[in-house]
Amino acid sequence: MGADGGVVYIPLCHGTLENYKRVVDLLNPFWQFLSANGCAYWAEEGHHKWEEENHLINPPNYIMGYYGTDRGDYLSLDDLANICEPFQDWHGDLFELTFDELDLDCRTAPLAPTGRYFDPPLYRLWFQHFKYSSREAVIKELGPLVSMKIRDWTNELNELLCLDQTVTEETWT
Repeated sequence: MGADGGVVYIPLCHGTLENYKRVVDLLNPFWQFLSANGCAYWAEEGHHKWEEENHLINPPNYIMGYYGTDRGDYLSLDDLANICEPFQDWHGDLFELTFDELDLDCRTAPLAPTGRYFDPPLYRLWFQHFKYSSREAVIKELGPLVSMKIRDWTNELNELLCLDQTVTEETWT
């Protein structure tokens, strides 16, 4: 088994510039979803070649990101459907929290999230973005999402994206 990676793309339910901008605004604080970094120096060449050959898969009809084994346990765009799934057991009370409250919960929990694959996805998301940031930096980076309930965030992403049509295509090995 070797390293591999590629592109992930998800169609917007209604591909308009307004909807595309809103998706980007909702995902923007979480760098790995929209990152063009395949985490391997040879990956970008494969991504660029794929993009040239598939030029119709672009905004505002699709949101695109990358995945790769060299990214370790970092979430990628293909994890978004699992995060937004409304009937997951791991959600518990997390969906009722705002992103600010999630940050406080993670900072004050007796057993802090580790960010590993076995943590619930929302804890992994927090760990990968904010664990080593100050509260002030987190609030600034989240911007208007800081007071948004996680349930509202996931509901809006579910309305804007056809998450059940997420596609991954390998572009390098």
